[in-house]
Amino acid sequence: MSQDRCSRRCSDATSPISGYVVEECSPLVGFAAATGLVLFFAGAVVAHVRARAFYKLAFPGGFLALAIASLALDAVAPG
Repeated sequence: MSQDRCSRRCSDATSPISGYVVEECSPLVGFAAATGLVLFFAGAVVAHVRARAFYKLAFPGGFLALAIASLALDAVAPG
């Protein structure tokens, strides 16, 4: 995709597919989002462990695993 066409599409912030367009124009946005999710759910797991709420650990642990898988997939096959 040419740079002119990409910049024209990214300037239309009211588009219903603006998230897709931003990701297409800047592939680091997806990597940053995946990294943020990993950090968020790692913090949730730490908070559950510190509160000794081990019976509720499956949910943030599962979401952390999915976030790590998403980050790894984005790192291996960007764009």
